[in-house]
Amino acid sequence: MFTIAKLEGDAVFAYLPEDQLPNCNALFELIDNTYLTFRDSAKALHGQATCPCKACQAIPTLDLKFLVHHGEYILQQVAGIKDLLGSDVTLLHRLAKNRVSESTGWQGYVLFTNQTLECMQASKKPFIQQTETYEHLGEVETYVLDLRVRYEEIKK
Repeated sequence: MFTIAKLEGDAVFAYLPEDQLPNCNALFELIDNTYLTFRDSAKALHGQATCPCKACQAIPTLDLKFLVHHGEYILQQVAGIKDLLGSDVTLLHRLAKNRVSESTGWQGYVLFTNQTLECMQASKKPFIQQTETYEHLGEVETYVLDLRVRYEEIKK
């Protein structure tokens, strides 16, 4: 489904061509399943941890963020390494520095740009709308959802 373009620090940057874009339910299911697996694994790992170090004790505080944007890109290959280029790629990287945690207190969340939800014809009802502003890119309408709350709802 998705192609991993590269690992950037603690982030995985992945893409897929528009003609392969899943319907919104399939994408939401992928995000939910990924988050459930992560959260359940973190709980199990912490439950089995016998090490008192800060890293092991911090396992329950680890979380995931998903940033999903629909836009244009150019796939460039140099010396066998593929990279994505374009203003929409730049926007996605800038969205990694957003105000979601600051404004909501959430550590684990999914952020969709308006373009993505519009393209997928997805309902915006379950989301909180926010606007991010970036120099040279302007205002970006985003929609965010707390994944910890979704996790608790799904686990019921």
